[in-house]
Amino acid sequence: MGTLASSSETLIVMMRYFPSLFVSSSVELLDIGTDSDKVGAGVEVVLCLVQIKGIDTHRFTSITESLDGFLLRPQRLAGSSATCFLVVRHDEHYPAAANLIAFDKGWSTLIAPQLEDPEAEEFTAGFLTEYQDNLITAGMEHQALASGFPVGRRFKSDIALRRCDAVTTHIGHEHSADGHWRIYVFAGQATPQDSESALNKWAQWMEESEDSPLNRFTPEAGDRNAVFDIKATYQQHYHSFDLFDAPEVFFPRVGPYKLQNLENVWTALDSQDIFESRGISRDGAIVVVRPDQYVAAVLPLEDTAALAEFFNGNLLEP
Repeated sequence: MGTLASSSETLIVMMRYFPSLFVSSSVELLDIGTDSDKVGAGVEVVLCLVQIKGIDTHRFTSITESLDGFLLRPQRLAGSSATCFLVVRHDEHYPAAANLIAFDKGWSTLIAPQLEDPEAEEFTAGFLTEYQDNLITAGMEHQALASGFPVGRRFKSDIALRRCDAVTTHIGHEHSADGHWRIYVFAGQATPQDSESALNKWAQWMEESEDSPLNRFTPEAGDRNAVFDIKATYQQHYHSFDLFDAPEVFFPRVGPYKLQNLENVWTALDSQDIFESRGISRDGAIVVVRPDQYVAAVLPLEDTAALAEFFNGNLLEP
């Protein structure tokens, strides 16, 4: 633990005060293994190449969560905020690392008597790490719309039914290590067929507006979901609507043949309603999840301006 703490501390200090400096580190340098519980608990390990001259040349090859295979897309960070990003990562992970060290000191005490401590389990799984309002984490003004997805904490998945094939699985298990931002659109009580529903209006804005993140930050030559993985979850039973009652934005065309991805429409289960288990408002909500699986924002369906403002502050147009 001494090697880990001292190496991490050195990196953090360098990142904080010399953000335009070449910093290189690895799991081996920190003398820890990728199977260590500590790796998933918020230890800051950075692989980055930051040229001293030229903000636009910043490339952050990896951040902490890359140890789990999840990357932030460095090339899409706004140029003016690229230097600030390293500082943001310091501000997020320094408190987490301090908590980790404090927790580790009492770890043997917790394990020896084999106490059942749910908080200890959540801590080691990364669910108690909580990032504050910053460049890539919004405020908590609308947290009540989805109380089970706390902003700044790791996305805590639950099961739902995928409409295209009626498969029941965890929505979070659909995450791939691809650097995408996830936007979960939880529908209100209106039916999918209702063209005037809040979800359908949101989808129309996302698909057609020049101000939407989808249109501003998706490369023209790339897949429609190259940056954003957008999923809808309805409250109605899946027998009550057809797959293509959902708006076009949830069926992005991908790959060389531009085939439609049909796996983005979901519905709550009667036996385990995700709206109930995760405290999601029956009026609907937007939950934005960072590429490292931490919740970035919870917003109302109607507040498209707030969603646009959030991504305008941290992404770069292609």
